[in-house]
Amino acid sequence: MHPDLGIPIHSLHGAHRTPTADMLAGIDVLLIDLRDIGVRCYTYVATLRYVLDAAAAHGFGVIVCDRPIPLPAVVDGPGLEPEFASFVAPFPAPFLYGMTPAETARWLAKTLKLNLDLHVSTMRGWRAGQWPFGDTAPPWCPPSPGIRAWESARAYPATVWTEALPSLDCDRGGILPFQVLGAPWLDARAILSRVGRAPPGARLHPHRYLSGGRQQNGIRIAITDPAAFRPVALAARLLSAIADVHGPSALWTAPPARLRWFDALAGTAHFCTALQRGASPASLVRQWRREMAQFLDERDAALLYAR
Repeated sequence: MHPDLGIPIHSLHGAHRTPTADMLAGIDVLLIDLRDIGVRCYTYVATLRYVLDAAAAHGFGVIVCDRPIPLPAVVDGPGLEPEFASFVAPFPAPFLYGMTPAETARWLAKTLKLNLDLHVSTMRGWRAGQWPFGDTAPPWCPPSPGIRAWESARAYPATVWTEALPSLDCDRGGILPFQVLGAPWLDARAILSRVGRAPPGARLHPHRYLSGGRQQNGIRIAITDPAAFRPVALAARLLSAIADVHGPSALWTAPPARLRWFDALAGTAHFCTALQRGASPASLVRQWRREMAQFLDERDAALLYAR
């Protein structure tokens, strides 16, 4: 029970991920207010999808309160293969799909053919193709412990792969969560030389830091233009370069590598297997662009803000 309001609180991040009939008893309308970050594996969007499913099944109206996302103009990364659908890959869209929570709800309702009384509360003064609200970002309210700043939220899709490749560190519990990629053995300068020219919208530079009680030799990701930044494309370039400099075993077989979890996050096995066999990051990006063409056409009707 809420200590002040005296109303029941039900968790959707434990035994139940979808609201049950008992949870919904006595409800007239569901109001959804989530600080999402627009990344398919970040599970707030799975919760949004499951709550919309429940509302449609039980006949409730839904209001989605909109909030800005850190990379609103960016679509990047692989699409979803149906056999990899899961809580971290809840719908067929690119890894970074460039929709706010309200836009995502509108797209889901149409794509999943939900019989849903859906309403959205839109933002004022926000233009998705620019930095939110002009040159000044609104105060950041962390949606989870590791996403502590706009910078962490923007870099997250580039470094979340460390969840499956724990030989690499992203300073998750430190002062630069998800903004660095490092390891004690990493030769940052050799890797940056292999990466070559700076990625669009970002600068990369060597950065030594302490994480987990160990000195890490890292690469810092400083995002200079959020609209131009392509974090998953950068992840492919960095992982490819690390394997070239240190050998594939440093990533793909170093214990306790979790390649099935990598595939679950990616929503496909192709990303991992292509990197393992030495495919060029550019070829992966070209494939992703072909995959996302239909999605971009279908997404247009759901958008609420100019791109």
